[in-house]
Amino acid sequence: MFARVCCAITFGVIVLSAAFGQVPPAQYDRPYGGHQIKRYVPLAETKRRCNSTGCTYMKFLSRGVCYSFIAVNVPAYVLAWTERAERAHCLGWRYPGDTPRRSFP
Repeated sequence: MFARVCCAITFGVIVLSAAFGQVPPAQYDRPYGGHQIKRYVPLAETKRRCNSTGCTYMKFLSRGVCYSFIAVNVPAYVLAWTERAERAHCLGWRYPGDTPRRSFP
């Protein structure tokens, strides 16, 4: 059985955690038209930065730049889901009730 994944925006960052999952709606399942900078890092780093398997820095979306941290030492289905979710966040997808807060440290 696959783990479900969820997130919240913390410090202007989308933070994923394996728990309460929501799948991005189909309208966000497409390529990002801007420049998505992906940093593939160890899970320990995403846990430190994001408190989970990945997060997206939202500060420069208005300039067409989206910066994501994605854990690499996770099962393939988690990596695939995280990449999909981070791309959806670059496209503007938010979890219901989420609001941007402070800038990423």
